[in-house]
Amino acid sequence: GGLDASGARALTPSDPDCREAARRLRGWGATPWLTLTNDRVARPGEPPVLKDGDLVHAILADAVRQRAHRKAIVDVSAAVGVRGVDLDYENLDPGDRALFSSFAASLAEELHVRGMLLSVTVQPKTGESHARGSGAMDWKALCSCADRVQVMLYNQHNASTPPGPIAEPDWIQAVLRYGRGQCPQDRLVPVLKVIGMYWGPAHAEWVDHGTAVARAAKAGARVRRVRDGKTPWFSYRAADGDHVVYFEDARSLRAKMAVAAGFGHQLQHDAAHRRVQIGRRFVEDRQGRLRGQRRRDRQLLPHPRRH
Repeated sequence: GGLDASGARALTPSDPDCREAARRLRGWGATPWLTLTNDRVARPGEPPVLKDGDLVHAILADAVRQRAHRKAIVDVSAAVGVRGVDLDYENLDPGDRALFSSFAASLAEELHVRGMLLSVTVQPKTGESHARGSGAMDWKALCSCADRVQVMLYNQHNASTPPGPIAEPDWIQAVLRYGRGQCPQDRLVPVLKVIGMYWGPAHAEWVDHGTAVARAAKAGARVRRVRDGKTPWFSYRAADGDHVVYFEDARSLRAKMAVAAGFGHQLQHDAAHRRVQIGRRFVEDRQGRLRGQRRRDRQLLPHPRRH
């Protein structure tokens, strides 16, 4: 779910698609979660605004709006029938760090009263940062109130950087090492994106494995590998300029899994979002049905919660 221009949730408790999706997941033995983003839903004729940090600031800085926002999140989540909420608010101003931590703590308490969990997704960093996005997230404070903190182990290279791997093992190791110093292991959930990126003369875009392989074959490009990370990549020149693609395959993912294993985590796959999550008690079968989550949920949320 995203936000509208006023900061209200674009998703409503009566949204039939979400309620039906949650019902089906429960029927499969899965545990549904609701991810909330700060993507601003566009008015008719306007493009959406992705990761609108200024809109979140306006909500957090106004006590009345913040309280109403928390209530709306709890009410929608309870009405849809999810086990918990994943708060994925990105690109926030670092000056909102304390405000966001306080907001998350209050939201966690309100969700726990209704028997639900809180997850917070954070942008990656290898140390303390004052950058927009990563600098706004106090991992230690968030791990003290949220039931889990999901770390985005991707975007080392992206559309706004020169070409390169989405996430190299050495970089992943540095992010996890920092996270280990901030959070208990059972609350830190690293997340990998199982996708690559194409950089061309005019634009960059995400590409999946099949698209990358097909593009290499069509261009007659030789696939090479980054030496240490084993990430496959290729480049070719066309009439309009240079084209570069970095992507993932089984060999590159095994290298990342080895790094995760060194921190005591195991791989878990979220095919719907083309991500790989790393956890301890979470397995997904080929039909996308999740097993083992209920036991973890019970461990995450003792009743009543004590600090």
